[in-house]
Amino acid sequence: MKHTIETISVKTDAKWIFYVNLASVWDGDKSQSHIQNLCEILIRQLKQVDDKLDGLPFEQEVIDDLGGQLFDIIDHFEFLRDLANGIIKKWDDYGFDGNFIEWFDGYLTELYDFGDQKPIDKFNVRRKLLLVNK
Repeated sequence: MKHTIETISVKTDAKWIFYVNLASVWDGDKSQSHIQNLCEILIRQLKQVDDKLDGLPFEQEVIDDLGGQLFDIIDHFEFLRDLANGIIKKWDDYGFDGNFIEWFDGYLTELYDFGDQKPIDKFNVRRKLLLVNK
């Protein structure tokens, strides 16, 4: 079964600064190709979030820190995507055992931890950062 990549925009709402949606494409499929597609979707959405960080009402130090964390998370999903699509062929070099869903869930946990941060903005308001809808 071939999975299509759906374009999903990053949304904002009153409770969260950013909202990333996987619910419409997450169907429990644990195949390598599906994990690759999920990585592609997340990479696209997280790059949109990264593009919007500079416009947030936070001190530059906070924005730089969030940007660095997000860069690492995007890099992890890009790495897993490259493993899944065969760009990276020597899995042993990275200690990868072929369990795509385990690594995907691990990187999702990193994303959840990133999203759970509640930085204080320039107006002294604590804001929820990112909700991942799965």
